[in-house]
Amino acid sequence: MRALSTVACATLVAALASGCSLLQQAQQAMTPSIAVGECTDLPDVSTAETEVSDIPTVDCAGPHAWEAYAEKVFGVDEEFPGAAEVDEAATTFCMGEFEGFIGLPYEASRYEAFYLYPTEETWTLLNDRTITCLVGLSDGGVTGSLADAAE
Repeated sequence: MRALSTVACATLVAALASGCSLLQQAQQAMTPSIAVGECTDLPDVSTAETEVSDIPTVDCAGPHAWEAYAEKVFGVDEEFPGAAEVDEAATTFCMGEFEGFIGLPYEASRYEAFYLYPTEETWTLLNDRTITCLVGLSDGGVTGSLADAAE
């Protein structure tokens, strides 16, 4: 999930008054993101619906908890399909990509997976359309990329 703070709203209003290119820059700056192949030490968000407002990245070569392994972007002109539909799309997509990345089906792997997805608020106000799939261990202890880890 992604969150929208009060500061983000003020920035968005200022960007709207300044034109489209500033709006696009503000949208990108306010929507927390992590690129495929990047790693993070987000707190354990794999078991609860938690809004994330910042995703600090860390060097994947060192110890970390999670690695972004896939992403899907909804169509720009689509209306928000609903929280349940976004959650279902994220689950289906991320579980479908898991085996190709890890090298084992999710059920046979020791690794956990979760995903970040847009809320109705970030979809509407920030044009956030991205589902990001992450894999790792909630207690950390991962070093290096998990691509083809086969465990």
